[in-house]
Amino acid sequence: MNENKFEPSSKEKARELENKAWKYIRNRLYYEEIGGDDLIKKKTIKSKKLYEMSFELDPTNRPIAWERYSQVLLDLKEFDLAEIWIDKYLKLGRGTRCQGEILYNKAFLCLLRNRFRESIEYLKKSFQVNLSFLELAFNDPRFKDLHSLKDFQDIIQPLKVFKVNDHITLKLFGKKTAIYVCNELFSICKRLVLNIPKKEINSYNDFDSIDEIIEHYETITTSPKSFPNQITSEEEFWGHCSNIQAWVEHNYDTKVLQSTRLSFPILKKLVDNDVRGALPILKEEIIMRLKSMSGDILLFFLEEGYMRLLSGEELFYSLLNHSEAEAMEDISKIMPCRYTILLDIEESLEYTEFRSEGKLHFVVRNGFVNQLEIKLYEFNQQVIDMLYRFSRLSALYIYYFYKPEDMGDKLQALGFEVQEYTDNYIHLVQYS
Repeated sequence: MNENKFEPSSKEKARELENKAWKYIRNRLYYEEIGGDDLIKKKTIKSKKLYEMSFELDPTNRPIAWERYSQVLLDLKEFDLAEIWIDKYLKLGRGTRCQGEILYNKAFLCLLRNRFRESIEYLKKSFQVNLSFLELAFNDPRFKDLHSLKDFQDIIQPLKVFKVNDHITLKLFGKKTAIYVCNELFSICKRLVLNIPKKEINSYNDFDSIDEIIEHYETITTSPKSFPNQITSEEEFWGHCSNIQAWVEHNYDTKVLQSTRLSFPILKKLVDNDVRGALPILKEEIIMRLKSMSGDILLFFLEEGYMRLLSGEELFYSLLNHSEAEAMEDISKIMPCRYTILLDIEESLEYTEFRSEGKLHFVVRNGFVNQLEIKLYEFNQQVIDMLYRFSRLSALYIYYFYKPEDMGDKLQALGFEVQEYTDNYIHLVQYS
């Protein structure tokens, strides 16, 4: 008797088709590189057919799929059909993460039909969803015919402007505060997290940074209503201005302004724009935070590329005492890879997101090298002798390409206790 094989439902088949269609859209830049406009058009037509097949299989409301399908139709310049699907999305009245794109595309379609006022209204709605569409509309050549109209000028003109310095400006659009760095929209402030009354300032003296204060404040505040959001949008704007101005006046001290969302990213943006003096400040702030040995901030530095700004020597002489820094500098000259810092080497072998690809790592405790990685092509007495210069080395990790049969015996003879000895290129040794 034949067994019944599992057959995907119509909805599951529809989702598979949509995922395949979305893959074509996501790979647009790749198609442009390998095949140019002809390949892009071919893949876009294929994407359109896949969406249509999915809608036949499952006609239920799927606004995200509708938005992506309408974008495909716009790319193919099938404007009438695109507007039908955009209107279908808007009539649903359900906001999704792609609502801003839908409103922005609707504004463009209205403009094509010379419905200027309607186009401006949809642009305004898209700005209210995400202020980045304001910047997009201002630089989008498709909307150049609107730029001279008073109604358009009214919606792109900020209600308030505060210039912190020559590189940082804050602007209030409607109820949203925007931060501009080097004349480019940098971010939209979501909310003013903390507003400490003067009479309560002394109660925060035990905290080292605004990050710690925010973390403490959010742990004791269980209800969103308890946050200081019962203020006008203009009051919130001036609160943001005050915070960033204080940060700049304190020489960009990252303890003064929230670090991972604001102070470090703004400093990096200044460095990327070659603002004089920004790079030394950013390096100093990175090193200062590394000394705290926080796992969260280290992971942030690794993921966002901040560690690439520091050389091995800068790390050695900033985090280690002078003799240990000299020892690290000497051993790094023999190693085939550069060094960077970690919190714990053994843990990083399991959670590789903490590691820097193509580099060796070391761990610092109170100004001393506590854990160290080295890479050997063969047993090297010069490297082994250098290890005795590290007075508090507790763990040594040796990586090698060809396993020397007597490596363990030689290391044990030199005072090392072999904790793990594998057949691959990783070799862990515990310093006795």
